[in-house]
Amino acid sequence: MSKQLEKLFNKASQLTEGTVKVNGRQWDMYSRDYEELREKYAVEVTNEDGARVMIFRHWGTETAILKAGKLVDVYGESKSDADSVQQFLNTFARDAYKTHFYPVNGGFVCKEA
Repeated sequence: MSKQLEKLFNKASQLTEGTVKVNGRQWDMYSRDYEELREKYAVEVTNEDGARVMIFRHWGTETAILKAGKLVDVYGESKSDADSVQQFLNTFARDAYKTHFYPVNGGFVCKEA
């Protein structure tokens, strides 16, 4: 697990409600420069009907939603999405899911382990 995500997930596990985030810059290959500083990873924790809801975001896009430890929704478009969602699920869903990104013919896949 990357140290950046490990620290983020440790902070998120201690929250009852709130948001923990890490900011970053993406490389823009067209302008050959870095973009403005923005949210790279975030975990938002809320309580909904007595169940803990965790929303994981990568570059501003919701990539995974857990409700009471169960996967409600997952989304990804890249290998980095698959890797970061896998680390999120390993931490908070106890290795119950496997993600993979097939760039040519399959796209983003998430299955129960």
